[in-house]
Amino acid sequence: MPEPKQHIEEFSVRLKERTSALFSATSFGTAPQGLSRN
Repeated sequence: MPEPKQHIEEFSVRLKERTSALFSATSFGTAPQGLSRN
């Protein structure tokens, strides 16, 4: 079982990746293409 701290860090990294992907998709105005491109 992973350490609680490590689990939180992994969650933060995944959240940042999804957020950055969403921002890039929003900037291009094409959410489906932006998300599928990553």
